[in-house]
Amino acid sequence: MSPSCIEAQCICCHYKNHNWAGVVYGELGDCLTPYCPCYTFARIECVFERVCLNHTTINYVGSKNGANAISIWVALSPYGPSNAFNERRGITGDFLQAGIIVCVTPTINGNEYKVYVFACEYCTNCLTGSRAVYTCNKYVGIFSHACFFIAICKVNMPLNEARVAIAVLTPKCYKILLCLIVPWIFPYFAHSAYTIVESPENAETKEYCEVLQVVGGLIKCFRYMYCNGQIGPGPSQFRLVTVAYVFCLTEPCGLNNMCVTLAHGAGYPGNWCYTYRFYNTVTGKTTCGL
Repeated sequence: MSPSCIEAQCICCHYKNHNWAGVVYGELGDCLTPYCPCYTFARIECVFERVCLNHTTINYVGSKNGANAISIWVALSPYGPSNAFNERRGITGDFLQAGIIVCVTPTINGNEYKVYVFACEYCTNCLTGSRAVYTCNKYVGIFSHACFFIAICKVNMPLNEARVAIAVLTPKCYKILLCLIVPWIFPYFAHSAYTIVESPENAETKEYCEVLQVVGGLIKCFRYMYCNGQIGPGPSQFRLVTVAYVFCLTEPCGLNNMCVTLAHGAGYPGNWCYTYRFYNTVTGKTTCGL
């Protein structure tokens, strides 16, 4: 994966992970390096993404616990995408996320398809590591052919608040699924923006779910706003360098046998699109999709 494929000037790290695939972006001063602390990155005010399932085939793979699932989300973190942090702190330990979970479970009458929306905030504790300090999870119904809009906006430091919104567009309606004001528990503004595909954790077994085999679909219109309305990822008017931290789900863990890696990125500032490669390590099947 080259920097130009994700509209970045620098990829500071390719990180092999057991449940994340995607990109974390930050805007770094051109005279500095990705090894510097968070205050060297520009403040990011919001992040937005559109997940299109209109022309998507989601195949049930099979699993010991009966369910396959995939989580697609965006996030903001007070830290910049620096490889100076390990997985127990920084961008993998402190962030506010919002997104959707698509879950498929086999039943007597065929596969049962469900969609959940969620917002969750994680904070690092020196004793326990990263843990959820705020969680909202909501079942919203069956949306097998729809577009989802996900946004986290405007960290208000005097009030320590951020706004989360998730909506869905179908051929029949437009509906707001989640709209929250969430406490921003960190002492800094946001300095990085995420677009991530994940193998979610099963709430009962605490193991990572088998990722669905996705064909088609698209993650599009990804963007974040910084520095007086500048839109990224893309060229900056403020002599900043777009730095990226790329995650690759190449170490299947728990109940998951699927590897997920970023296959392609294209677009323009304010409308960046991504497709992922799904490779099942048991069946050998490879597909591309959102």
